[in-house]
Amino acid sequence: QATTGASSARLERVVSRTQLLAYQGLTRRVPVSEAVAGYAVDLVRATRPGGPGSAEAAGRWLTYGGSVRAAQFLVLAGKARALSRGQVHVGYADIQALARPVLRHRLLRNFQAEAEQVQIGTLIDELLQSVPVPGAPEQPASARSA
Repeated sequence: QATTGASSARLERVVSRTQLLAYQGLTRRVPVSEAVAGYAVDLVRATRPGGPGSAEAAGRWLTYGGSVRAAQFLVLAGKARALSRGQVHVGYADIQALARPVLRHRLLRNFQAEAEQVQIGTLIDELLQSVPVPGAPEQPASARSA
């Protein structure tokens, strides 16, 4: 009823078209290091079952993983997040924070995952634990799964 009923929300303009286009252009100019962009690519690669860099969880629970576009939009979303937080560049934390919303609809669970009710968000969290952040100290497997 709330979304299909007779009442509708009243929208008010908060920025002009020109301002919005300027913000979009500024977002695309936020710098991202090769290491951070590479981390985003590694995260997406980890989602592809059987591919290079594939995470164990992807092979166990997924039929399809993210595409090149998933990595591109993970970086672009990271730029927008960094800008909105007053940061001057994209960091690993930006990529990690956006992994769920960017990847959630791009991953297809396999029959086993559906039968065992394994949730996509849980899989993404597992992928975040399994893909190392460049330059971070290596954690033992027991610490990563905790």
